[in-house]
Amino acid sequence: MTLFSRSRTARPTSVALLMLAGLTVPLLAQSSKYQKQYQDRVLGVQALAGQIVAVVPITFIGADSSLKGDSALALYWNRTAGLRHFDSLFGNYLTGVLLETKWVLPPELRKLNVRSSGYFPDPDLMGQGAMRNPAIKKKVPEPLESKLRAISGVTNARVIIIPAGVVFDRDSTGMLLAKVSVVLVDPRLGDIKYRTITTGKGVTPDAALRSAFAIMVPPESLPE
Repeated sequence: MTLFSRSRTARPTSVALLMLAGLTVPLLAQSSKYQKQYQDRVLGVQALAGQIVAVVPITFIGADSSLKGDSALALYWNRTAGLRHFDSLFGNYLTGVLLETKWVLPPELRKLNVRSSGYFPDPDLMGQGAMRNPAIKKKVPEPLESKLRAISGVTNARVIIIPAGVVFDRDSTGMLLAKVSVVLVDPRLGDIKYRTITTGKGVTPDAALRSAFAIMVPPESLPE
């Protein structure tokens, strides 16, 4: 299992897995050919104003092998805690900077799943991690497309944001890097409208993640 492709064989010496037990992540360099195309793309937030937007949970967080045992990433060695922490950070950032958007965040999606008696998909088990593969350019594959459409039908979300994966690393100065892959889709048509692979930097994982979020949705670019 790889970070950007579920079909290629991983190189087990390249990256230490944090969140998906039993799987390995390939060299970050495997994504280099996509960096210029998707690197640090800014989300057109004007199109989200006044909309209902759902955000599905993240299901993949990994790190370079050099960070194995790094105490700064201690939280992320616990799969559930790390994933939920990312969801909270991402949701808080989006709701804090895009005030005119009605957000349906992962905790609400989980509640809807519990109440639906099976009709509403489990938001943590939809296969959304596959969307971290940047070779998926135009259409969301099945069965994920149908599950996103079901979410849209219940929540009335016209747009769904998929945080598809995160990989942590350190630069030559020791600063933490968070490479965040995010996709925005139209769930009614299954169209991919936006993709970014954005790298943030910080002294802590949270700071690096917030830095990446701010590149994707710059607060200073929003209307007063």
